[in-house]
Amino acid sequence: MIVPNVPIEATFKETAKAVDGIETTWFNTRPVVAFNDDDEPLVIADSRKCLVRAARYTNFAGIRVARGRVVAALPAGDWKVLWKGDGNKPTPLVGWVVYENGDCVGLDADYEGVVTELEPASDQSWEIIPAGGWGEEVSE
Repeated sequence: MIVPNVPIEATFKETAKAVDGIETTWFNTRPVVAFNDDDEPLVIADSRKCLVRAARYTNFAGIRVARGRVVAALPAGDWKVLWKGDGNKPTPLVGWVVYENGDCVGLDADYEGVVTELEPASDQSWEIIPAGGWGEEVSE
């Protein structure tokens, strides 16, 4: 068994349909406690009695270096988020969180109060709009 020398977390893909029928995807994480001799990440089992391979769970998506603890939470001011396919109506961000590693992530909440961290992704379905908007282009 190999214990990682930096914090590593396993990611697990979750999907659910909201009341309005729109499918939402997000990722939950668990700390990787160790790697087995075949270099597979090990996490604490749901029963909390032993270590299991993260790949044991069918929604295992991969591993990444963990951000660490949240060190600050900040108000969002006038920053907004625009969800693509949502009628092009921006909604206010709830706030920002800053992690131990320096990452700063925007927070959005849906109409049910579920908060989502807006993490960059290859299939990004949202855009963050800064306070005051993007402004106008300067003409020369």
